Amino acid sequence: MKKWFLVGMLIFGVIGFAKDRFVEKCEITSKGVYKNGVRYVNCISRATGRHFNFINVEEFTYQDMDKGTAYVIHFRGNGYRNLKILTHDYPLN
Repeated sequence: MKKWFLVGMLIFGVIGFAKDRFVEKCEITSKGVYKNGVRYVNCISRATGRHFNFINVEEFTYQDMDKGTAYVIHFRGNGYRNLKILTHDYPLN
């Protein structure tokens, strides 16, 4: 019984430390390439008004995102700056 309890605590602990997050409707405000060649995308959440800064954006993702369009963005990172995009899609509404 103790073993199951410890395994359960370990699993829930790992899930609690996962840094994957998402923003539902994030409108792209700017995108570009820094002088060192790193691609970036900035967006604002339509629900909260928060600004998100994504860096090291993959080529396909960078080309697929259009300025002024809202996306559902799944990402990894702490805070709101220097985040890494995992996936993106168009919102349902």
